[in-house]
Amino acid sequence: MIRAKGIMRPGFFSRSGFCVALILLMCARALPLDLSRKISQYGHNAWRIQDGYLPGIPVDFAQTKDGYLWIGTEGGLVRFDGVRFVPFVPPRGQQLPDNQILSLLSASDGSLWIGTAKGLARWKDGELTVYTPSPKDAMPFKVCAHRRQ
Repeated sequence: MIRAKGIMRPGFFSRSGFCVALILLMCARALPLDLSRKISQYGHNAWRIQDGYLPGIPVDFAQTKDGYLWIGTEGGLVRFDGVRFVPFVPPRGQQLPDNQILSLLSASDGSLWIGTAKGLARWKDGELTVYTPSPKDAMPFKVCAHRRQ
């Protein structure tokens, strides 16, 4: 209990103690992935235009099993390999339903599901499968996953 201008305020320490404990519990999970690595192994100075760029504001991220980080933006899909940003180029004669990416999902089979403003697509093993709705059902597509426990 503390005294503020002659008034005792019960419960102050219990609330503040709870907040401190909660912060400490959250910090305990904020450890690096590999404790055996040196901090210098994680260093990076900057990415330059020559390393690629994003064609719009990032909207969603997903990492596939092959290690690539995919970034969905308002202007297209970009793959990041840890060094360069490379715009996604679909196979000849195919295209994503729309360049406006709304959501990404890395599936357990290694495929990447891409939700766009005009349809859904799946990228797996160099093949693009596009799922487009009928015109009356057209709506933005968000990708979500249900995980069994």
